[in-house]
Amino acid sequence: MKFGRLDSPEGHAFNLPPSHPLTSKVLPGRPALLPRVHIGCSVWSEKGYKGRIFPPRTPQGRFLETYARQLPTVELNGTHYYLPRPEVVASWMAAVPEGFLFCPKVPQFITHRRNMLGNPEMIEQFILRLAAMEGHLGPCIMQMPPYFGPDRLDELARLLEALPQDIAMALEVRHPAWFADTAAQDELFALMEASGTHAILSDVGGRRDALHMRLSSRKVLVRFNGHNLHPTDYHRLNAWALQLQEWMEEGLEEVFFFMHQPEQGLGADLARYFIRTLNARLGLGLPEPIWYGEQQQLSLYTES
Repeated sequence: MKFGRLDSPEGHAFNLPPSHPLTSKVLPGRPALLPRVHIGCSVWSEKGYKGRIFPPRTPQGRFLETYARQLPTVELNGTHYYLPRPEVVASWMAAVPEGFLFCPKVPQFITHRRNMLGNPEMIEQFILRLAAMEGHLGPCIMQMPPYFGPDRLDELARLLEALPQDIAMALEVRHPAWFADTAAQDELFALMEASGTHAILSDVGGRRDALHMRLSSRKVLVRFNGHNLHPTDYHRLNAWALQLQEWMEEGLEEVFFFMHQPEQGLGADLARYFIRTLNARLGLGLPEPIWYGEQQQLSLYTES
């Protein structure tokens, strides 16, 4: 995630803003009975995972299968740029276990057009690809371009109305006006709440305004942009553990949390750290990834 990325974290403050005052409006005020937490990375096809969540000689054709045994979800960035062939989608579905969830990005030919509804045939093709992912489909990431401002809210409303209601959407906006103009933000969140669209929180160093800490439903998607395991990455995740605990005590039901790093392979390190942190603090019992060397040791211990 290059949006708002800093060359270096030195000299920057990364305090997590407080929960938005209106977030409590969409939470019931009582603990969620079984909060669901899915922690993953921005890619599965990453050579930097080798020797860690992948055995060293894992062929690329088995990257997804191996990744999906270690982490329960992944951002599907490729759909932002092209539509995969139906047989490719089918191979993905065959490679992952029950419960694994893809969060595909809505294609740029929809979100980045001046008329987002101007290509109905391609929209229909995208919907067909999503239908083929039934059982493994998490919220779709609707990432709007930086030039998409409040003046286009009506167009967004028409797009959300045109999409099937049984496909969950999560929205990320980037234009500064959404965060500076309270009235515009209120109109946006009224639309999101009415349409069942979930909020995306972008924790990125160079655009702290995008970390608005406002929810539109009892589900949230967080895109965390770190700095190659700099100490601030861990401090920020510790703060997120506290915030998620607070929201879960107020009724937050589901979390998708994705790790982004300049060196993408390091995202797995942060995913494991965060899983361990949440398990220790909240007792969630999330399965922890096991590094390749540890798998070898565990196998020897079991056999003995």
